[in-house]
Amino acid sequence: AATSIASWVNLIIMAVILHKRGIFAPDAMLKKRLLKMLVASGVMAGALLISQGYFAGLFDAGMGMKVFGLSGMILLGMLVYGGAVLALKAYDASLMMKLVRRR
Repeated sequence: AATSIASWVNLIIMAVILHKRGIFAPDAMLKKRLLKMLVASGVMAGALLISQGYFAGLFDAGMGMKVFGLSGMILLGMLVYGGAVLALKAYDASLMMKLVRRR
């Protein structure tokens, strides 16, 4: 958790500094997409919290069952986040391809 928090703090500090220097100015599309990604993350977190009870017994068993339980939770998180992102249209595949090709 500390690494994740440090990453977010670093991102915020960099964005503030770059914004003050006039290098970074988030446009309306970026703000809209970030909000949608935040909502998708919340949906994923909710699904994982709800499903936690179903996976709890697996973490009390042997190593193989722990790996199976963790893999199941990761897969569930990926599927829920991916579905939420698609439903909210947080990503645009054509825009992503343009950004990749530009390099």
